[in-house]
Amino acid sequence: LQGGIHWVLGVQLDAATAHELDYVASGIRNAAEEGEFAVGEVVARDGRVVVSLPGPDDAAKVEEWSGNRGGLEVLASSPGQLELGLATAWAKQVRGRGMSQVLEVLRRRIDDPVTGIPESVVTRQGEDRILVEIPGGQIERSRAREMLRVTGFLEFKIVQDQDKTEELLLARHGGKLPEGMELAFEREKETQRVLNAYLMAEKADVRGDFLTDARVQFDRQNRPTVGFTFNADGGRIFGKLTQENIGKQLAIVLDDRVYSAPVIRSQITMHGQIEGRFTPDEAADLAVVLRAGSLPVPVSIDEERLVGPTLGADSVARGIQATVV
Repeated sequence: LQGGIHWVLGVQLDAATAHELDYVASGIRNAAEEGEFAVGEVVARDGRVVVSLPGPDDAAKVEEWSGNRGGLEVLASSPGQLELGLATAWAKQVRGRGMSQVLEVLRRRIDDPVTGIPESVVTRQGEDRILVEIPGGQIERSRAREMLRVTGFLEFKIVQDQDKTEELLLARHGGKLPEGMELAFEREKETQRVLNAYLMAEKADVRGDFLTDARVQFDRQNRPTVGFTFNADGGRIFGKLTQENIGKQLAIVLDDRVYSAPVIRSQITMHGQIEGRFTPDEAADLAVVLRAGSLPVPVSIDEERLVGPTLGADSVARGIQATVV
């Protein structure tokens, strides 16, 4: 009755299937490295894993491997190539698990223990949609949209090289990316202008999965930052990483955007800090996203309705009139 936000979110569950196929492809490569069989190129694309094979014996071994793993089926087989896909039952489980994880993460974000929104609703609608209702006056619409939009995929990566633009950076590497490397950018928020371009490994050195907490803090100039805490495993990995890379830059990357890339001055284990030219609200929202964990697949706002407090007041008035009559 006080108005609010009504959203229906679409969950891109095809991404969950793609992630599972990437995992299968990685498993085949690892098994080949361990000597179980020989393979050429292994690629996940178009809803299947395509495996190039040097000989028929290897094809049989890969088929046996996939059968023992469960949840996979052979979609096509030809000399020198095997195509694998997810069995129908397994694909259904992958999509269902993805949906459950999205629901859990969104509920944690909206019902956060520090900044939770009372009387909010997050519930499933059908196979791939989620209903979100937030009472009016609790949070600005733009902030709520951003909190739902952001995937929250946090990575820590050692910077291999840096310059002001992509062109300047690539020029030092023959105009192309070195193998296994990628570019990430620090951007100005309002204009999206590139402030710095960074060269780093595609694979993260440490991921945000190890975080146990994130809170708004303030630096010596009283600027808002986000402090984070790792669990024991994360602290051990982060400690080893920072100890071995003192003097190098550590990029803090959220959803492919570099928030900051400070120089490692000493070993860091359980606790760290993210700086990013935040407003207090932006720092608070980022802390919520990090506490809740990352979304396993993207979501989009398929339907939006804003109910103003006037409409709520009218409903109350009509209810009173009906009672009197």
